[in-house]
Amino acid sequence: DLKLRQRVRDGLVLLAADAANGIASVLDANQAGGIGAFPGATFVVEFAPGFYFGAALGGPLLSLASSRGMHGYLPTHPDMHAVFYAKGPGVPAGRNLGVIDMRQIAPTFAAVLDVALPSASEPALTLSAQKP
Repeated sequence: DLKLRQRVRDGLVLLAADAANGIASVLDANQAGGIGAFPGATFVVEFAPGFYFGAALGGPLLSLASSRGMHGYLPTHPDMHAVFYAKGPGVPAGRNLGVIDMRQIAPTFAAVLDVALPSASEPALTLSAQKP
């Protein structure tokens, strides 16, 4: 519904205009898909550092966070990268895979366990020195 999308967009832009709300940016579907963030989403809200998504369905817009380490940050920020370690037979010590797509982790585990994961959207990582 185009009218509803416009109303949501206007509301998000209004909220983002006040820095106290902690919204760093609002991306539309094209912008989000262009950086590989949530393809198919109508909007993506990126939070400023120190702000987190909450789970409350009501109450104040802002409240103290009860947990951290949430979604809400774009993959373009290096300080949001996580660490992936793998150790085991055939995995060379000290090998650096560089920046990986987290959607490759489940297919990698599936490949190691020799089970199918047909729903995977990304390929498994090559952990060994040789190609599988």
